[in-house]
Amino acid sequence: MATRLLNTAKRKTEKERLSTLPQLEKASRVLARAAKVLFEELELVEEQEADLDVAALWAAVEE
Repeated sequence: MATRLLNTAKRKTEKERLSTLPQLEKASRVLARAAKVLFEELELVEEQEADLDVAALWAAVEE
């Protein structure tokens, strides 16, 4: 009886985890794009030896 209950719970947990994978994949892509923009903007600031405009940087990341 306990084994049956545990196996059912385990299957349910695995299904829930698998159901979140598309959301995780989308979030990973968004994070990767934001990080890329962030690093590109930081490199640009460094190359131009300019002051960092946090508001502009944040706006670029949000795009």
